[in-house]
Amino acid sequence: RFDSFNLRVKDWSPGNAKGNMLGLLLSDPLQQSVLQDKIDLELSSYQPVVVYLNGKYRGIHNLRERQNEEYISYYHGEDPDNLDIFRLNKADLSGDTVNIHNGDSVHFANLVSYLNSNDLTQEEPYQYVKTQIDIKSFVNYHVVENYYANIDWPDNNQKLWRPRREGGKWRWILFDMDFGFNTFKWTTWPVWESWRRDMFDVASGIREQYIDPWSYILFRKLDKNPGFIEEFVQTYSHHMNTTFQPPRLRHFVDSLVHHRMNPITE
Repeated sequence: RFDSFNLRVKDWSPGNAKGNMLGLLLSDPLQQSVLQDKIDLELSSYQPVVVYLNGKYRGIHNLRERQNEEYISYYHGEDPDNLDIFRLNKADLSGDTVNIHNGDSVHFANLVSYLNSNDLTQEEPYQYVKTQIDIKSFVNYHVVENYYANIDWPDNNQKLWRPRREGGKWRWILFDMDFGFNTFKWTTWPVWESWRRDMFDVASGIREQYIDPWSYILFRKLDKNPGFIEEFVQTYSHHMNTTFQPPRLRHFVDSLVHHRMNPITE
């Protein structure tokens, strides 16, 4: 049961008004569905539905969970009125890259200041950072974004939250994965072959000149720590041998295509 939900229609396809996207038409639901019950990460359930508005057919939409304060309260038992939730985006016209959904970003800003003034190759600063973020959530999140080669990230579409209480740690929310698993062309841009990108350089802000260092500083600092690298490699290896096995992925592609061709109509 849901207090609210999204009807998502952002399915990139050849011939849209802004350019040409060579996609699956269900890229985001595919990438999220593959991870259900396989990884400790905030995901969004998916169901294709036929939509009528005032009796007029509006096509097939994706019915999705809204990843808001009620979502976090349901899955984690936290007080929905006592959360920090914010999103990192490409800068808007005002130059802002941090979009606050709940609470504020002061705690994360303090963490960024700590990262800038401490050497995370040393164990003591690394252990401190682990008291501020859910390290497993962070590792899982970066394994997923890396494997899916999401090129509209990390300076965009990065969302995280924490409970505003003693010991509350930051966790990451997976959303808007339309540019993962894709080759696409946008207006006059060249075709981007995402699988050719070094996603480690992307995640650490080396490949791109991102406006907001908040989007990459945590990974750039942590990937210098041997303990973090060991956990990242072991986690990545585990999911490559289980979650991301090609036969399993093919099964999900086939089942979601069938699912979309037979949406709920009531």
